[in-house]
Amino acid sequence: MEICAICQNEIDYKKSVLTSCNHHFCSSCFFKWLEKKADCPVCRNVFKKNTNYDIEIEREILDQLEGEVRDYTNLIEELREQAFNIEYKKNAMIKICMDMDEALKEKKEEFIKVNNDVIDLDRKRQAMNENIQNKIRYLNNLENKRIQNSRNRNRKFGLNLAGR
Repeated sequence: MEICAICQNEIDYKKSVLTSCNHHFCSSCFFKWLEKKADCPVCRNVFKKNTNYDIEIEREILDQLEGEVRDYTNLIEELREQAFNIEYKKNAMIKICMDMDEALKEKKEEFIKVNNDVIDLDRKRQAMNENIQNKIRYLNNLENKRIQNSRNRNRKFGLNLAGR
């Protein structure tokens, strides 16, 4: 940090003046100095002779520049607020996505469980069908044996019963 040779305070470079002889001063200190003297407070380099008109023009320019700085500062604040809002919305969307991802994982697990239950039920159904088919075959075999035994018995006793 540099010290202003006029007021002996640290110079705020946002509100400073750099002279043609390369010295920094607080802008308010420098313009007050110029109202009294037309030379550099450090090296005594003579600036062009200022009139009140020149100082007024410089003050108008300075006021205009300060207004532009305020406008840019306000714009920066608006941009910061927008960036904050965007960051907030982004974080909210990330949370929503994470919640949806968690819900999706739960639904996948639920689907897998239901699918496994369906597979188990299908296996049980197939086993029952096989069991029923086996019982039907067994009953058919029994019926065929009964019919065969009945025919054999009829032949043995010489009976000829048609259709049996």
